[in-house]
Amino acid sequence: MPRHPAVAYLFLVRPMSDRARKLFYVVSIALVTPFALLGAAVFMWWLTTSGDASVNVFNRSRTTLHNIVISSNGFSGPSGDVSPGGDFAFSADTQMNFRFRLAFDANGKHYDVPAHTWLPPFGDYIVSTYIDDQLRVSVGAKPTFMYR
Repeated sequence: MPRHPAVAYLFLVRPMSDRARKLFYVVSIALVTPFALLGAAVFMWWLTTSGDASVNVFNRSRTTLHNIVISSNGFSGPSGDVSPGGDFAFSADTQMNFRFRLAFDANGKHYDVPAHTWLPPFGDYIVSTYIDDQLRVSVGAKPTFMYR
């Protein structure tokens, strides 16, 4: 290693050639661009949505569900009866851990079922809740732009 500071500077910090500099720029742009586009898409999604969830409850059982009551943060109310193959919907504010309770009567018994799904803290979602033949509840959620 040279003893003179100017020579050491030239030895340690050499300017890049034009070819190496162009390659560095191309690789940097190729690595940064996908993350920038993803960030821009998430920002636009956050900016253009209201943060609501449409909760759809589908009765896939062979039994009529009576006296249905749904309760969630900021929402509680009766929905009446739902015949086999029927459905109903309500709207609620989203939370990351979206929890609600579904209470109903069927076959002479009362059911009070907690349900939940995970949602990002922004965006509009459609939460689909299914009640099957054994009166079990399953819940799934998709952003509105992915729903068919």
